[in-house]
Parts: sequence; C-alpha cells; structure tokens
Amino acid sequence: MKLEDIKLLQLAAKAANYISVEPDEHKPIEGLMMVNWTIWNPLTKHGDALELSLDLVLEGKIRIQMQDDHIIIFENWDDVWVTHAYTMTEANSKKVFCNAIVNVAAEIGKKL
Repeated sequence: MKLEDIKLLQLAAKAANYISVEPDEHKPIEGLMMVNWTIWNPLTKHGDALELSLDLVLEGKIRIQMQDDHIIIFENWDDVWVTHAYTMTEANSKKVFCNAIVNVAAEIGKKL
C-alpha cells in the first residue's frame, strides 16, 4: 500500500474518531490496523466506506446527496458547508463513492 494512501486513511480515521495502531514498516498490510486487530480500508472495502460515511453523517460532519451521475458530499466545518462533487458511471460508482468518502473525511481530519 502506498504511503500517501496510508496517510489518507489515517486522516479519515481521525475525522471519525477511529483509533488505529502504528503501522509496522516491516509488515505491510492493505489498510490500517485498528485497535481491535481488524484491517480497515474504506478505499477498497465498501462496508468500511459505508460505515465511515454513516458515522460522519450521524455526527453532523457531512451530508451526502446522489444526483444523476454525481455524488455530492457537503462537509460541515464550523457551520460552513463546503461542497465536494464527484462524477461516476455505473461501472465505477462504488469505487468513486469509496474514494469520495475517504477524501472528504481526510479533509476533515486535517482540520482537527
């Protein structure tokens, strides 16, 4: 897994108050190792992306709107809503959704 993906996942986890353990550089894995010893990767695991998006929605940090061939994510930061729009096709809709959620969560994580 690329270092930039790991950093992205770390920031996304921070946004949702998830706790991970420090990565072992000598034992690469495809995601973050969480404190319950599961591997978390919402970039590739749709269930992890869905859980992340649900947690962020329930915490009032994001709103999600699906419109035609777009996913629109509204990010709430100090009651200012920032819009992130992503275009998707039927063939790549799940991948685009996962990437969109992780990218917006990482943006939130950077601000914390």
